Amino acid sequence: MKALFKFSIFVIFILIIAYFTNPELEDHTTKLETKFVEQNPITGFLGVGKILSGLVEYHDMTFYSYTTERIKNNKLSFGAFGMVWVVDLDLNNLTKN
Repeated sequence: MKALFKFSIFVIFILIIAYFTNPELEDHTTKLETKFVEQNPITGFLGVGKILSGLVEYHDMTFYSYTTERIKNNKLSFGAFGMVWVVDLDLNNLTKN
């Protein structure tokens, strides 16, 4: 019984940390812009990354968050514990019908 109580306290502690470190929309868009500039230096230099990062929808799931593109609803980034990972930023996939 004592082990179950300790495990429950540990899980609650992790959930509290996840709640307070959930990345905001700005964190996601900054990471998407950075990744776009890395993959496309010329168009990224011209500011196309800022335009594309404005075409995402932010989904806050309390303990984690993610973004999707508005046209095809593909997941672009995932964030948890203060970090954001870009899942898919292939421009060919974004523009295919």
